[in-house]
Amino acid sequence: MSSRPQPSKGKIIQALVVALLFAFLLAPNIYAVCVATDLTYSIFKQAGYFFVVVLCLLLPALIFKRKVYFLLEGIFTLLLAPIETASLYLNRMPVSPLFMRVITNTNIREASELLVSSIPLVIAIISLWALYFFLVFRLLDNTWLLSRRVRHVICCAIPIALVSGMAFSYHTQKTTNSDRGLKSVVRLSAQTLTMKFNKIFPYDIYISLHNISAERREIRRQSEQIGNFSFGIEQKNDSVPEVYVLVIGEAARAANFSLNGYARKTSPLLDAEENVVSFACAFSSANVTEVSVPMMLTRATNDNPKSAYCEKSVVEAFQEAGFSTAWLTSKTPFAFTSRIIETTDSRFVNSRGTDAADNYDMLLTDKLHTVLDTTIAKKLFIVIHHTGSHFKYSQRYPDEFEVFRPALGKDAGYNTITKNNREILVNAYDNSILYTDWCLSHIIELLRARHCPAALVYMSDHGENLYDDGSDLVLHCTYSGSRYEFNVPFVVWYSDEYGRQEPQKTKELHLNSTKLVSSDALFHSLLDMASIPTPCLDSSLSVFETAYIEPDSVSCITALGKRIFFGRDD
Repeated sequence: MSSRPQPSKGKIIQALVVALLFAFLLAPNIYAVCVATDLTYSIFKQAGYFFVVVLCLLLPALIFKRKVYFLLEGIFTLLLAPIETASLYLNRMPVSPLFMRVITNTNIREASELLVSSIPLVIAIISLWALYFFLVFRLLDNTWLLSRRVRHVICCAIPIALVSGMAFSYHTQKTTNSDRGLKSVVRLSAQTLTMKFNKIFPYDIYISLHNISAERREIRRQSEQIGNFSFGIEQKNDSVPEVYVLVIGEAARAANFSLNGYARKTSPLLDAEENVVSFACAFSSANVTEVSVPMMLTRATNDNPKSAYCEKSVVEAFQEAGFSTAWLTSKTPFAFTSRIIETTDSRFVNSRGTDAADNYDMLLTDKLHTVLDTTIAKKLFIVIHHTGSHFKYSQRYPDEFEVFRPALGKDAGYNTITKNNREILVNAYDNSILYTDWCLSHIIELLRARHCPAALVYMSDHGENLYDDGSDLVLHCTYSGSRYEFNVPFVVWYSDEYGRQEPQKTKELHLNSTKLVSSDALFHSLLDMASIPTPCLDSSLSVFETAYIEPDSVSCITALGKRIFFGRDD
């Protein structure tokens, strides 16, 4: 009997190296199979997903030999693996355009803070990259990775997989949309199949970057066309001084303010104010700053989000009414806010970095004091954009505000974000709310000292998850979305002089405070608060009006782009 020829030592080494390199490349997708929320409940979906992943991964091997193939995969796939893994860890879902938008809007300082706080992880990632490319350059030969027969099988498998996927998607859509016509069902099937493909790493990242790039080009185009836009507002010609301040919070959630019934005294100063009105059932339109802030400051809604870039903002509406405007921020401006900042009469952008020593939101209050003392105009509208309760929570407040203990240390990094650390995370977060209360109280004192009609409006861009109710959700910008991410503080304070000048408005403000309200109402409420007459004002969206209409529920958009609804009893 003749025995089969034994593989040579070189072939065994090649096989082992190839297997190890594939393990590197497939690791994010294997992780997705284990944790992605739309896969974990179905073995059939997991198997189908993994089959398509392997098929997509092998496509370049049809035209490239193994050394070139693994080199290209290392550059265009492996180097992006930490981004995919981070999304899966934080959100239990692959990368989406919104997740990539947050990353691309992160400045160098914020990125370096994250890297410095995770040095062991960074070293491990770099070491794995180095090992991968060492194996590619030193141990791989440059023969074909796949035999001719396997390449033929893959070429046949691609159309079979595509037709099978389309057939399954069509069957699912036909079952759930039996009342729709053939064209509609086929279109829905194709959209579903495309959405599934968009979740396969690394294509999800490249598709997201393409979508972001296209969106930014469209935003720039629209922004260039709004120069001549006008709300049709007539200037207020009276000589009565007025000061209105809008404070945009960051990652603050309504549930953690004692003003809204929280057991801890996190807002004692606001609690003691007589002319403070809090809307406990206020919701932001989105759970990421770059989406929520444009909708807060314009007439844009989730039904018509693009109008945020086709029309001017509430800041410019106040300018039309004859107000001097200012923007004070400790947040890095993004495209939308940068454009508005350039239009203001005075501005302060804190460039020191959010984690610099003694660099807290109170610095913006000090700048407000300067604006109030140096501005000649009698009518002022000022926007203050806080860093608020953005992680790292412990670096958002001075030491004397560490009331709730044990809390995160000042040097705590992102590696402290674990379910086991929930207590110290919540304590540090509540301390940041306590400091926000102190900052808002000082703004109120400055406005009160003006002895004129004045008001402060505070609303956060979105909330925050803190492993609530036993869930695995933490931070914000999650795909599933939770009440804690969207239920935000919405607080109004008015001076005694304003109360005497606008008794009906303040009466309606108190009466409406128990109602459900969306951040869509902010634009209209601000203009109505200042009694700025304009045809663009919708009184049904102003909390200062009898005509305010409480919605049955408010529409919110998650980082996945999924619309969810919240009501008072949710």
